[in-house]
Amino acid sequence: MGVPSIKIIVRHLIPNLGSILVIDTVLGVISGINSETAYSFLGLGIKAPDTSLGYILSQGSSAMLSAPWIVLIPSVVLIVLCVSMQLIGDGLRDAFDPYSRAAGEVADEESKKDEAEKATAAAGSTAAGSDHE
Repeated sequence: MGVPSIKIIVRHLIPNLGSILVIDTVLGVISGINSETAYSFLGLGIKAPDTSLGYILSQGSSAMLSAPWIVLIPSVVLIVLCVSMQLIGDGLRDAFDPYSRAAGEVADEESKKDEAEKATAAAGSTAAGSDHE
């Protein structure tokens, strides 16, 4: 009797868990990038023949006063990489979240204003119609 458990899981739980799983995955990727950068900066990560942002930052820290771009460029790359991953995750969350107001909505400001004007006009005509009765 009732609905089978697998149907409840597929219909109700999985769609609602999608946004949480996307955010968790994105935060895990960002955490991995930052951890690898920190370990390489401290000398515990990727070694000399290979390169990483942390290794470049550690090598450039000694020449920071004479050549600041050696530290600035990898730092900016790290910041842009983390922020872009967060924006990608935010976009995916908006796309997968069934209760999000932004899910699948591509409306500009003018169309929103037009909808608001139509709603107020409809409310005004309803109120005017009730006055005449």
